[in-house]
Amino acid sequence: MNDVVEQVEKFRDFLEQNYQNQLNEITLKGRNFLLIDFSNLLKYDHELADQLLDEPEETIKAFELTLDNFEISHFVRIRFHNLPLNQKVKIKDIRSQDLGKFLLTEGIVRQSSDVRPQVVSAKFECPSCGNSISILQVDVKFKEPYRCTCGKKGRFRLLSKELVDAQRIVIEESPDSLEGGEQPKRLNVFLKEDLVEPIMEKKTTPGSKVRVNGIIKEIPVLLKSGSPSTKYDIMMEANFIEPLEETFEELDVNKEDEEKIIELAKNPKIYEKFVNSIAPSIYGHSDIKEALALQLFGGVRKERKDGTWNRGDIHILLVGDPGSSKSSLLFFMSKVAPKARYVSGKSSSAAGLCVAPDSLVLKNPGSLIKIKDEVEERLKLDSSKYSDGIWKTKDGFNQKVYTLDNNFKVKSGQVESFWKIKAPEEMVSLKLQSGKEITLTKNTKLLTINNGKIDWLESNKFIKNNYIATVNNLNVKSDLSIPTLSLVTRNPVIYGVKPFLKEILSKVNKRELAKELKINENNLYHNWIKEGARGNITLKDLRKLLNKFNLKEDKIIDYITNLSLYRAYKFKIPKYLNEDFLYLTGLIAGDGDLSENKRKDSVKIRLSNSNKVIRDNFKKIVKNLFNVKAGRSSKKSAQRSESIGFSNIIISEIINKLCIPKSHKIDMGSLLLNLPNNLVANFVAGYFDCEGSPVRV
Repeated sequence: MNDVVEQVEKFRDFLEQNYQNQLNEITLKGRNFLLIDFSNLLKYDHELADQLLDEPEETIKAFELTLDNFEISHFVRIRFHNLPLNQKVKIKDIRSQDLGKFLLTEGIVRQSSDVRPQVVSAKFECPSCGNSISILQVDVKFKEPYRCTCGKKGRFRLLSKELVDAQRIVIEESPDSLEGGEQPKRLNVFLKEDLVEPIMEKKTTPGSKVRVNGIIKEIPVLLKSGSPSTKYDIMMEANFIEPLEETFEELDVNKEDEEKIIELAKNPKIYEKFVNSIAPSIYGHSDIKEALALQLFGGVRKERKDGTWNRGDIHILLVGDPGSSKSSLLFFMSKVAPKARYVSGKSSSAAGLCVAPDSLVLKNPGSLIKIKDEVEERLKLDSSKYSDGIWKTKDGFNQKVYTLDNNFKVKSGQVESFWKIKAPEEMVSLKLQSGKEITLTKNTKLLTINNGKIDWLESNKFIKNNYIATVNNLNVKSDLSIPTLSLVTRNPVIYGVKPFLKEILSKVNKRELAKELKINENNLYHNWIKEGARGNITLKDLRKLLNKFNLKEDKIIDYITNLSLYRAYKFKIPKYLNEDFLYLTGLIAGDGDLSENKRKDSVKIRLSNSNKVIRDNFKKIVKNLFNVKAGRSSKKSAQRSESIGFSNIIISEIINKLCIPKSHKIDMGSLLLNLPNNLVANFVAGYFDCEGSPVRV
């Protein structure tokens, strides 16, 4: 009880500090709702804000109970807007874990029912003792009392019922939020009281794009017999709904705004003020700003004598050099106009600038790979649909590739993002005298020599005997240190990183972070940061956190003590690819093999060699690198040398990325071929110790 009283006192203090004027306006105008900005509550008390998101029904009721302390003669509903972005959920992503939570979603209104009365409370009388019993009607089915205090059961007389206006709307996911051939999902939304007033009803007509804040609830699905089934449907009980597109007529002008408008109207330089207030951070362009100001107000519709008319809409075309603030001006205008949409032309121009999926790129550190392989892998991790036929990642995952600088020198550059663009029907293929060939879209430019000068030319304008700039020699150094962890794609448990995680998580809101990354909240508060707590972070979740805080994996490797997979034994890996690891890989490439079990959850790494010195060296390196003991796998026989080995699917995965040992040949990966010379030399040394011999020439 003390907690409730303390909570009500906090709410009262919050309202007095932030919403006293609005409460006075409610009293004067007779409004039946108070709109609260969630960010104000978050600034006042983040614990109350978190409680609202997790327990919205109880918290909102406590808020409404607080209003009894103010001199308001009628009941007032509390509405919240401006919820944090981590509460935003797509309709298709709503799950059972979201039940009872305060979320926001967006969509297009597809259906809306008529506004009809709905019972919210009913009062009954006991026929035996005359006692009055009030029952709140919170469920879909009308609820009657089960028992009176006198012991009487059933057949109570209905005295009265409290009704409110209610409406059901169906919202559907907007087409611009769908990916590929996805079908839009729908959600039932229930509106009550002030949310169905005539002014609000105009904003929720079918076709309107809306944002809804509300509580996710379940509705039992009835069987044909009328009894509830084990399946439930999901609906949202709206707390607040707002249109994403408004007209000037729908803007809410309060008394303070009205006074400022009248004051501005008396200013003789009001016209200049309008012009100067457009994108004030952009210097100059006064004529353009004047035209944009006039466009906001629009022209006058003119009707001619013959009955025809000219509309008053003004259309403007901005033409200018790149970097002359055209897009910045338009973006500013899209924010000023109540009903505006800013559309960028990047997607249409980008569609003409791409190479074929089999084109090769050189990563640093790493390998020469097909661009489609790298892009597809990155899109699986984190991607979104940019527009029709175009997908992109949010960032470049700290990946580097070799490219050209402003002086046309080869350098290592950071990838900003990965794009996948649907190829046009026709592509251009150019083949050089050297045999090299490149396929790309017709608008993509290549470096050439034009009239004795270096110039960029569209691929479809090249003719026979034209020159194309190519790289004869990559006179650059690879990054010397390649974290071994970066080559692991499975999801092992990571040990030793709790101090690091405790440090980076101490500065963030763990509840919001857990929601954003879809991580169990208890892990962030306890399991992953407290020594002695059961549970350690997995590599997949660790990479989520590193990506969130824009940290590279080399920031964490000094903390890592061990790894494990499938709750098996613990082992370690070297911080970076080193000479011993490459020598070991060379031994396996020469006289070893990687054998996967039937369940495909373990791989045997084995070396078969008759030389005891090499076998002992293999055991020693395995122990030092991985803290694993290599044992005898098979005895020496007439057909085969003695073999030793150990099982570890993670280590075999790394070896496979460097080279793939086969019975008749060795596939040396491009990652291996692009390593520093000292590492490649140790791989060759290991391979030579198994397969090589001096030859007199």
